[in-house]
Amino acid sequence: MSTPEAAEAVLARRVIARNDAEESENRIHDDRVAAEYGFRGGLVPGVTVYAYLSTLPAVRWGRDWLERGTMGVRFHQPVYDGEEIELRLLAGREGTTELEAVGSDGSVRATGTATLPTAGASTSPPAVPAAVALPAPEARPPAEATVLETVALGSYDRTWTPDAQETLLRAIGEPAGS
Repeated sequence: MSTPEAAEAVLARRVIARNDAEESENRIHDDRVAAEYGFRGGLVPGVTVYAYLSTLPAVRWGRDWLERGTMGVRFHQPVYDGEEIELRLLAGREGTTELEAVGSDGSVRATGTATLPTAGASTSPPAVPAAVALPAPEARPPAEATVLETVALGSYDRTWTPDAQETLLRAIGEPAGS
């Protein structure tokens, strides 16, 4: 993956990151708890940073990408509430592009790759793991690398609705219908 100095963005936008999970049971999104772990504030959820990055291939490829595109993201450093981040879509091969989320200090917070398979190409959808009941908080293992490599943490059963979309867009500072 390139560094901010090494690659010029084909498409870029700036956003003010929003922490829409301060009340989450995952307390790392709470300012006080995150500070106990050495962070300067509650972490913006990775799924929110992923959502911000997904706007770039959606603009580049439009509805085709929304219907059959793919995207993978790796998170390198935290993004904090109220922080301005620049989202960059970098030049790539036909049907593939690299993505970056860069903090105002120039540090790369997340990188990724988005693809748009050729229309009609035989693609296999990603394997969806079987649903696993979400254990009660007191029964959950510690969040340590050795544990996370070997255990399913659980699944949320959620139906996505237009109202839920509008609520999320407002919470993360994105315009409706984006």
